[in-house]
Amino acid sequence: MQNPIKNWRRQKAIREYLDKEGTVQLYTVIANSYAVVMVQLEDGYKMYGKLVDYEPEMLKTGLRVRSTLRVMSFGTPEEVITYGISFVPV
Repeated sequence: MQNPIKNWRRQKAIREYLDKEGTVQLYTVIANSYAVVMVQLEDGYKMYGKLVDYEPEMLKTGLRVRSTLRVMSFGTPEEVITYGISFVPV
């Protein structure tokens, strides 16, 4: 079971990284179902996350992306829905 307090604290901390633009530095595709990218934001900070709402031919280094908040897991009915940062092409 996930700790709802830890989830809440973590989700408060990621607010400062929402809606920032950056460039894909590295990427990998997990089992042909989703892409994970490492992005360098305009302020120089590097972070990784899932790439969403993209076409496979768009995936390349140098792709401009923007950070957004997406559901990461639903868990069981007793658990808290977990949100995290994902990236969408600009």
